[in-house]
Amino acid sequence: MSNDDPIAFQKRGIQCRRCNGLMGLEKFYGPNDTFFGWHCLHCGDILDPVILLNRLRPRPRQSTSEKREELISMFQKWMEAWPEPV
Repeated sequence: MSNDDPIAFQKRGIQCRRCNGLMGLEKFYGPNDTFFGWHCLHCGDILDPVILLNRLRPRPRQSTSEKREELISMFQKWMEAWPEPV
């Protein structure tokens, strides 16, 4: 059994991390290519190499005050772009 064989890997099965349900190997069709990924048969969660890499990448931490300042800045820009009443 080859490690690169998707069908052989599916027969071993994996569990969904979200709901512990059974995940099945599925072929997905993207805009430029096709690829294999895991699809939970119970909750619908999808895992593919890109999703896994993004989940493993550390996220930058923002403090609550930074988030608040960012939201205030976004709101001010939105208000400045609002058209003047006639």
